[in-house]
Parts: sequence; C-alpha cells; structure tokens
Amino acid sequence: MKTAFLDYLNFNMKLVTILIVGILTTLKQFVFEFVIDDVKFLISFGLLFSTYTLTGSVKALVKGEFRLPLLIEKTMLKVISYVLFIGGVSVLVKLKVGNKPNEWVSWLDDYLFIAAAVNLFFHTIKNLIVINPSLVGPKVAKWFEDSAESGTITKPNP
Repeated sequence: MKTAFLDYLNFNMKLVTILIVGILTTLKQFVFEFVIDDVKFLISFGLLFSTYTLTGSVKALVKGEFRLPLLIEKTMLKVISYVLFIGGVSVLVKLKVGNKPNEWVSWLDDYLFIAAAVNLFFHTIKNLIVINPSLVGPKVAKWFEDSAESGTITKPNP
C-alpha cells in the first residue's frame, strides 16, 4: 500500500513537472516572438536597475530616510513601470500588418531603450553624488545638477 501511494505521488510529480516545463517553454516562445527577444539588453538593464536601486538605498541610509516598506513599494512600482514600458515598446515594434513588419517604427525601440537606460544611469550618478560628493568632483556634480534642473544634457563647460 505504501509503495503504491509513493508510486502514485511520484507519477503525479512527474506530470506536474512536465506541465510546468511545457507552460514555461510556451511562455518563453511567446515572449521571444511577440514581446522582446533581446536577452542581453534585459540582463544589462537589470544590472543597471539593480545598481540604481542599491545606490538609492545607500543614499536613503546616508540621509537617514531608509524604510524597508518604502523601498519595496518604490522598487515594485519601478519594476512594473519598466516592464510595461519595455514590453509596450517591444510589442509596438514587432507589430505586423499584413504579415509585414512596420519598418517605420523599427528605430523606435533602440532610441527608447537607450533613453530608459541613460535615465537609470543618470539617476545612479545623482545618487552617488549625494553618497560621496567628492567622487565625481564639483564641476561634474554641478553639471548633473544643472542638467536635472533644465531637463537637457549639454556638453560640460571646461
């Protein structure tokens, strides 16, 4: 009786494993075909996002404003917004009309993805300036501050 139950449980675990693998494989194929297939960009963007989150947490610790629930809430909101942004842009670019790709929007994903990555990098540098102002020097810190206020990035003055 005991071995029959274990055989039954073992068989069901194999079925569940096969089912999960099948669902994940189908999901992977769907995402790569219709959403985004640039895994290297996603890994790089994830590392950049992790660096930004880490510097933001250290900045909050330095300022004495660190709260774990706030960190989790802000991180989840940013992850959701970036997932929706990257996914939406990718779907727009991969959208086909009459089974033909839209060539007039093919440049859009590169521009928007790099803009999002530069935005993360820019905010990471701003966090580092708060953490250690002498790290980048006063001229660079002033340039970042001026760029943030004006909303445009210009060539730094020598």
